Amino acid sequence: MRTRAVLLLSGLLACGPAALARAQHGFVPPADRPLHERLAEARVVAFGTVERVSESRIAVRDATAALGSIEPAFEVKRAPSRPPPWIEGDRVLLLLSGARSPYRWVENPVEVIVLDGVDGEARFRRAVRELDAVRTDGAARRDLYARWCDEGSDDLRAVGLRGLLDVPGMIGSLDETFALDRARVAADGRRPLAVRRAAVRVATRHPAGITVMLEFVRRAAESGVDPEIADIAVQAGLRTRNPVAEPALLALLAQDEPELREVGLRLAVFARGREAERRLSELAVGHPEEAVRDEAMTALKKLRRSREKREGQARGGA
Repeated sequence: MRTRAVLLLSGLLACGPAALARAQHGFVPPADRPLHERLAEARVVAFGTVERVSESRIAVRDATAALGSIEPAFEVKRAPSRPPPWIEGDRVLLLLSGARSPYRWVENPVEVIVLDGVDGEARFRRAVRELDAVRTDGAARRDLYARWCDEGSDDLRAVGLRGLLDVPGMIGSLDETFALDRARVAADGRRPLAVRRAAVRVATRHPAGITVMLEFVRRAAESGVDPEIADIAVQAGLRTRNPVAEPALLALLAQDEPELREVGLRLAVFARGREAERRLSELAVGHPEEAVRDEAMTALKKLRRSREKREGQARGGA
């Protein structure tokens, strides 16, 4: 199946102090929108075969509607500046607006879903109807996306992952039970890594999920944990001043694995306890690699400046 959606799963830890936000790898907003947002713009959702693509029109044949009604053959307007990633013969999911042919295509090129045969069309026909039924129910929509992540085929998993990254759309529906469920998924090494990374971003939107993920990082650091998962969890813990955050951070600083240690060095500047400062001092003086010594010294200087600034502010406010 060729789902040409750009799922940039490299960061989604919004909110919190500006300095900590700048320390993140940075979240690049995905170029595609969650499927429920696209459904809300469409008058008709249809499946059809691309017959011809010209500069201003896309001809579609053998069309059937999943939502609304549509004629078997029609045309879709297209702008030369927005070429669809289709070729003749592709069977595609079409989200359309307008009262008659030529319809307007409501999606962006990166949002196009090209179906994987008869089975792919059947999966998405069910999926569209399921999602339409819960489109305005944040909790039910969230659960549906999670089910697609956990149990769906690769094509539905991609849609589910993008839906779960719609954090603003989940505010008010992210309860402790769901956060803990996503934490369990994030810690499960048998799951696809993209699913685990999306899960930790959701889990760390709730204090209970943050605590579970920090405990996981602290325990798993020695045997190996994905650096991105560790990064997201520890950032969330430091931002919320979770008591498990600094033990998890220290576990990262103690690792020989360069990527995990790099996460620890980058985030250590936000620690408040003296133990992180002590560990940075040890690395800055005693590590056999010069590059690590330099990184640790840089982090140590930043940490001390940050502490001096806080202490000065505290004295000024007294």
